[in-house]
Formats: sequence, structure tokens, C-alpha cells
Amino acid sequence: MNKAPLTQRPFAGALRHLAGSPADTRRLPLRPNPQPRRTQKRPSVPQGPTPQMAFDRIWTHFVLERKPGGMNENGFSNYRGEGGLRCAIGLLLPDDLYDVWMEGCPIMQVVKRYPDVWRYFSRIPPKLLSALQGAHSDAAIRWAQDGTDFHAEIERSLLKISRQFGLSIPRTVPV
Repeated sequence: MNKAPLTQRPFAGALRHLAGSPADTRRLPLRPNPQPRRTQKRPSVPQGPTPQMAFDRIWTHFVLERKPGGMNENGFSNYRGEGGLRCAIGLLLPDDLYDVWMEGCPIMQVVKRYPDVWRYFSRIPPKLLSALQGAHSDAAIRWAQDGTDFHAEIERSLLKISRQFGLSIPRTVPV
């Protein structure tokens, strides 16, 4: 066990400072030629999809390919679910921008809390993002509550969204 006085132990300078003994505290000397601090450049966020690109991806995934939605057995949507399942917005969100803490939050809260996600989705109107998320969530909840066909329900919702936002319907699966 270290029997040295408290002020001679490692981190003693911090302890002296906390003890309130200004005579014992000394500033660390500056480097002879201090280099200017370099600001760390943040990696750029990739350019996100256009409204039509986002709609095409979601329509193709759920309507043309009839892939399952990213939801649990209670009908709650997940950006990332078990077995790689994703909700409508989760399909659009790149893995490097995803955070597990996003789960359970509406997309508009996510873009407010995560500036990189906001920049990524900047080309898509917020009302369209919310509508796409709502289409998936509503279809998932109806599926869980009364067994309604998820794919038929999301197709109806997406058709309504396409008319509302002036988006075209993809007819074939892209290669």
C-alpha cells in the first residue's frame, strides 16, 4: 500500500488543486513551439436519396418483392429488427448512421437528435418521411391486431402517399 503523503501520490496536482491550496498548484509549462490545433475533419455524410428514390426502394421491397416488414410480434416497427428485417425508414438508413438508441423514436425525433441523419435525409420533405414511416407502422399494427395482410395494407398506404406527393409507382423490380 502506498504510504506516501497524499500530495506526493500520482495525480497529486489535481488533489492539491481540489484541496484549495493555490500556492502548491503550478501550471504545466507550455511546449516551446506549440503547434496550432488541427480541427479533426468529420467524414462527410453521403448524399441521401431523393423522394422518388426513397419511395421506389420502399415500394420495391414491400410491394413488388413482398418482403416482410421490420416489426416485432406486437406490431411495433423497428429500424433494424431480428434477422435483418427493417421498417420503411430503416431500409433507407445506412448502417453507419444507424444507432440502437433510435429504436422506438419517430423519424422526426431521430433527425433532430442525429444531425448526420438530418443531412442524409435533407432531400426528402419531413412530411414524406413521416408518411412513409406511418404507412409501415399502420400496416404492422393492423397485421398484429387482426391479421390484416401487411403487404396489401402497406400497398394501399403507399398508393395514397404517391398521389399526395406526386411520386410515380415502380412497376418492375430494379436489376
